[in-house]
Amino acid sequence: MAQATLTLVLLLWTTISALAQSKSIKIVGGSAPRGTERRLALVVGNKDYAKPGAGLRNPVNDATDMAQALEELGFTVLRRQNLNRSGLEAAIDEFTEQLTRYEVGLFYFSGHGLAFSGENYLVPTDASLSFETQARSQCVSLRRVLDGMEGANAKVSLVFLDACRNNPFPKSTKGGVSQGLVIPNNPRGSLVAFATRDGRTADDNPGERNGLFTGELLKHLRTPNLGLRAMLDRTIAGVESRSGGHQIPGRYDELRGDFMFVQTAGWPKVTEDRRDPVADNILPSVYSLKTYMPTIGNQGNYGTAVAWAACYVRTIMEARRQGLAGQQSAIDALRFSPTYIFEQVKQVGDKECQLGSLIEPALLVMQRKGAVLLASLPYPSCGADIVAYHAQASRYKIGGFEALSPSSNQTRLSADGLKQALVVSKNAVVIGFQIPRSFMSAGEYWQPEPTESPKSSVGSSALTLIGYDDQKNGGSFLLANSWGKNWGKEGYIWIRYDVLTQYASLAYQIGDPVTPVSEKK
Repeated sequence: MAQATLTLVLLLWTTISALAQSKSIKIVGGSAPRGTERRLALVVGNKDYAKPGAGLRNPVNDATDMAQALEELGFTVLRRQNLNRSGLEAAIDEFTEQLTRYEVGLFYFSGHGLAFSGENYLVPTDASLSFETQARSQCVSLRRVLDGMEGANAKVSLVFLDACRNNPFPKSTKGGVSQGLVIPNNPRGSLVAFATRDGRTADDNPGERNGLFTGELLKHLRTPNLGLRAMLDRTIAGVESRSGGHQIPGRYDELRGDFMFVQTAGWPKVTEDRRDPVADNILPSVYSLKTYMPTIGNQGNYGTAVAWAACYVRTIMEARRQGLAGQQSAIDALRFSPTYIFEQVKQVGDKECQLGSLIEPALLVMQRKGAVLLASLPYPSCGADIVAYHAQASRYKIGGFEALSPSSNQTRLSADGLKQALVVSKNAVVIGFQIPRSFMSAGEYWQPEPTESPKSSVGSSALTLIGYDDQKNGGSFLLANSWGKNWGKEGYIWIRYDVLTQYASLAYQIGDPVTPVSEKK
């Protein structure tokens, strides 16, 4: 195959049943125990197309590797390769018929995909497309898959479409066929992700075994205790980095709850069946982790808010693990260094350490490498060589993290979901926050000015959510900042539930720490 730029697309569809019917998806000990829930997958790789010049390099490799990964994750996998139209339709019908006896269904297709008149299509190997109108007669609409899975009434339905979107139509055709796939009209309870944004093409990555998107996806599919959204966040970051920013995956999220491919025993995941805590009457009216907080720090003129928030969370976890409630001196001895985190996630060329960083890469550092005590690596130390600190850091790894997302009927984070995350995990939550001008000089309580909104924010930062009180100011969250004790009230601030969920753009729940090396037996 010529070294052409082809298109890889991932279309991920997830349907989760209503709260009363949903079940927690759990895998214990890193492998899927039979009997927790039954998982079925159809994996198709179409590589050998009959149309001259339409053959592809990676689809069979992608499908083979995906099938193997899914089998390791407890799926019964129906493997198919190089299907013509009748074969593809028959395979889809067989899959959706069998799915009625399973709780989790996953459809994976790697091959050509295209969009015509607002509809996405899978291209079978015998397609010989001369005119755009032949898409309907020679290809298989994605709607056939989605409708079949919905009719099977599985608890969780996933569709991964990794389709090469170089258009096999001749250049003489006009209109109708879109460059790339189109924005999916995905229903409530689903999530759609493209390997690149709608209407664009993606790299086939011909020099490697897998396409760029699929290769990154496979890196994270087996990661324990990683929610579906967090897994896609990592995949997106990897694709953007490896493509030099030319390929940025798109995601369209209408999902209810979340799903984990691998969940180890004891992981306190917030799932859909836990997201009505008020109805279940399981949340206390007041909850706080402040008794485990270290002394508030001051990031100064550096863009290290994310690193500070991550370190606050890690100190709270360690202080709670050691039973140090209220013992400020002992807790402060467990403060962690923002320098160690920030130096590994700061932007390229940020020699002055002022350009900020993203939350997830910082949490990935704590998961994979750990954290270093502030007493060992002081702050600020912009540009510090942190290699010598990796050994110490490995003693303080976190077990994982998960992005919290809006519930099915909301477009922003749920106050009950954030409260639930605090109470269930007993760990603080890292918040990505849009900052309006009035927030810069906030006191003990903050309320935006009437003219302010998230769209008028002057920037963004990271805060640490450590508690809540249903009675305070009509119900408010307690957050810690890293702007020193002269801001807020001694560095803390109360924000009403409805205000925080309006201005919070991201939230991450953190898993328990990995047992330090010295304490393993």
